[in-house]
Amino acid sequence: MNNILEKLITSKVSRFANDFTYNSKELFINKEGKEVEEKEMVYHPGEFGTYREEIVKSLLKSILPQKFGISSGFVITKNGNISTQCDIIIYDTQNCPRFESEESQIFFPIECVVAVGEVKSDIRGAEELKQILEKLQDIKKLRDEVNPNSEFIYRNKNVISVVDMEQCPEDSIVTFLICNRIKPQNKENVIIDVYNSNIEQHNKHNFILSLNDGLYLYHYLNHICYYPIFDGNVCDNIFISKNSYDDYSHIITFLNYLYIALSNNSIFRLNISDYLLNQEISYHLCTKKDNQ
Repeated sequence: MNNILEKLITSKVSRFANDFTYNSKELFINKEGKEVEEKEMVYHPGEFGTYREEIVKSLLKSILPQKFGISSGFVITKNGNISTQCDIIIYDTQNCPRFESEESQIFFPIECVVAVGEVKSDIRGAEELKQILEKLQDIKKLRDEVNPNSEFIYRNKNVISVVDMEQCPEDSIVTFLICNRIKPQNKENVIIDVYNSNIEQHNKHNFILSLNDGLYLYHYLNHICYYPIFDGNVCDNIFISKNSYDDYSHIITFLNYLYIALSNNSIFRLNISDYLLNQEISYHLCTKKDNQ
């Protein structure tokens, strides 16, 4: 029996990989026969980055649950903290208002955000990878500012009644990196020592997808995990290698686990008044006049 869904996804993923890796370079890279780094060959680097981000968004839209939207912009909190600009923000469309500045910058309250992703080209070493993951870690930490007693719009687990990122990692947001390749030769160990020792486990990334290398995620006992914590336990990093030129199984695996993670992610009730702390309300009591 033909597997229609598998054929559709494989076709879409194949087109995505080709566009991201090859077509984007044809459009934005001026080689001129020079043997130089890709970043030095790119003309219109802003458009190059945006083109790749749109390719990723198109792919993710095809597998996201319909209640989620996808955009670029900034994540904000009720305490006035704001993230750096995010390439990919996945949010709950049913409960997230759209805050847009006159400069067309879009802001998303952390309560309504379920995932943040970065889209990069070639990563040239552990230090560059560390900087990217530290940015994602800082954005993930913004979820810690959600009130522990917040009302849940959706929660997959009912093991505890308050927000707890460590015991219920689904209360956190999903973070991921998608890149063309990671340059260090030892692909399996590139994650080791990337994080500082004082980083809390639940704030680490969920996925790293390198189109030309493979997929980094987690493992605990006999379980492949899409969070760095499983039932309160620290998970080990694992690497799923790309096997051949036309092998897209690592991309499909990423999409599968991303879908599961987003479907299980907690969503909180947004209280806009929490973001308007300086707004004082004055009122007068309305009474009926006495005509006598």
